[in-house]
Amino acid sequence: MGIQTDAGEFLAYYYNLYIKTGKLISTEEFQKISQWDDIKLKNAVNYLKDKELIKAQGYFGGHF
Repeated sequence: MGIQTDAGEFLAYYYNLYIKTGKLISTEEFQKISQWDDIKLKNAVNYLKDKELIKAQGYFGGHF
């Protein structure tokens, strides 16, 4: 998949999780669920940050 598709999947997953539970998971938990490697996750998050769709600081290993 491309970065745009990955970014959309990532954003949709976090949004749906937050709407259902009111909670967010760490990026480590997301990686376990999605089986995404660090590069794929980093590219998706950076894409969303560049488009100003999310704000994230020091996101690896923690919550957004």
